[in-house]
Amino acid sequence: LHLLAALDPAALMPAAAAALSGPEDVHLALNAIEAIGSLPPTANGQVAAALIGVLRRTANRELLEKAAACLGEKADVDITAGLSDLYRLGSPLPREAALICIDRQIATGRLANREGTAEFLYRVLREAAPVDRGRAAALLWKLGDDYALEVSRDLLATAAPPERAALLLALRGHLRPALVPALEGQLGDG
Repeated sequence: LHLLAALDPAALMPAAAAALSGPEDVHLALNAIEAIGSLPPTANGQVAAALIGVLRRTANRELLEKAAACLGEKADVDITAGLSDLYRLGSPLPREAALICIDRQIATGRLANREGTAEFLYRVLREAAPVDRGRAAALLWKLGDDYALEVSRDLLATAAPPERAALLLALRGHLRPALVPALEGQLGDG
């Protein structure tokens, strides 16, 4: 696949999508993801669908993290519905993968559906496990959502320690002055 990426980049995407859509072969999938990562972002929906398929069926943490990061960084298509469906699967790995994808999309400026993503994150805040609520609040903050400061303040003030820890960890590197007063109360809080 790397040779194909170097010799015929246009042919890589269909080949990578086919490799990722087949029976799980962790090494082949990691190779395909690495080859996709060597090229500029793509609007190829087949690749995005294949990567979401990998995230649905894998139990391999390395493959999950790399597929989620690749999907978030290299997909120039709207994957909001696919990530929402992935999150609803209910098991921890797909939920984590959906949030990783969104984080990478925000970080790389590849978020195709800002409003749909914000709606999804608010649904996570209302319905999800505490650790995911902290991550969702941090993603809203990174997204620049109008109510993210209020949501983050509320979580910091009322959430259980694991939820606050997830929020604080996810905010690392993304602090802005408006959030500092809410964080001051967390210093020394055991």
